[in-house]
Amino acid sequence: MFKGRSVIELMVLWLTLVVGFIILAMGVTLMVVKIAHPEADIDRATDALFSAITLILGALLGMLTVKGSARTELDKRPDEPEPHDITERVD
Repeated sequence: MFKGRSVIELMVLWLTLVVGFIILAMGVTLMVVKIAHPEADIDRATDALFSAITLILGALLGMLTVKGSARTELDKRPDEPEPHDITERVD
């Protein structure tokens, strides 16, 4: 799962995992509060929850888009010639 991934990708994935767990815990807490106290106003909390979900989805989709476009750019590049040593004397 982690082989061949860059450090940035791993950091984004771990951050997403941690934030996802926090979002899940917040959702469960809101459900418990709404069930225990139906009269409670949790509109601001649910707005914050949906904003966080949108943020995480945006980060993951952005990572996938950048990775895909970088791969496409690398595939489109023409083969570059072997670099030559500019300190070599050519007569």
